[in-house]
Amino acid sequence: LPHYLAAFILFSVGHILLMVAIRKVIFPLIADGQYEFGLMTLEPWAYEMRKDMFSFVLILSTFVTSRHISALNEERRAARADAKVTGQLILKSGGRQLIIPAEDVISASAAGNYVDLRTQTGHHFVRLTLSELYAMLNDAGADPVRLHRSHLTVRAHLREIGASDVSLSTGERLPLGRSYRAALRG
Repeated sequence: LPHYLAAFILFSVGHILLMVAIRKVIFPLIADGQYEFGLMTLEPWAYEMRKDMFSFVLILSTFVTSRHISALNEERRAARADAKVTGQLILKSGGRQLIIPAEDVISASAAGNYVDLRTQTGHHFVRLTLSELYAMLNDAGADPVRLHRSHLTVRAHLREIGASDVSLSTGERLPLGRSYRAALRG
């Protein structure tokens, strides 16, 4: 917090002095007389700093958010690279990091911002998209198959393909979308 406060003061003082200098140059060109700011009084500084607070917070928020997004993207790239090398999925679930062998994955279903991942050891809610999970499984050599926009499985667990659903090795039935049927034959 002290660092942010010091950065804000430097930002605001620099901004105010720059704007005063610009106004001192431009003001005589467009109006009679000189521009007066009142550098030695507290009121104009407080007024200008109050306005700069919003700009500073907006710039800082943008910077922090972009760094966070970059870090998340780097984690995803690293997880995909690990899946390719080790055959294991490194996934986040409720503040924990799960390491799941790709061959243990049975199926997955979209659940809002999460994926309900079903493995041979149980269910896990992980924070990623089905497309990201599909890519990780593919990189790990698990041969994933999309069944529906909200469901996928690993080809080894397919047992029966019906008209509008599929049966898995666990006895579970998942819906099969028309546009995904062709991928099952490949």
